[in-house]
Amino acid sequence: GFEFRPTKSNLRITYKNGEWGEPELCKDSHINIHMGATALHYGQACFEGLKAFAHEDNSVHVFRPSDNAARLQSSCERT
Repeated sequence: GFEFRPTKSNLRITYKNGEWGEPELCKDSHINIHMGATALHYGQACFEGLKAFAHEDNSVHVFRPSDNAARLQSSCERT
């Protein structure tokens, strides 16, 4: 399902001064967000969860990444 499933870590990339930074593997499950973030006050944000599954052979398969990207792009165009 789509419920929250804790993981050992998460990937974070910061957007600053018009550029994306380097990916950072982070073990902290909490994030800091400014209280004035428009996503909190007016819903002016987009989120699209990408599902990935580990297989018995230790490979990881991502579920429909192209469809995921298209949905995110569509949401961004509306926001």
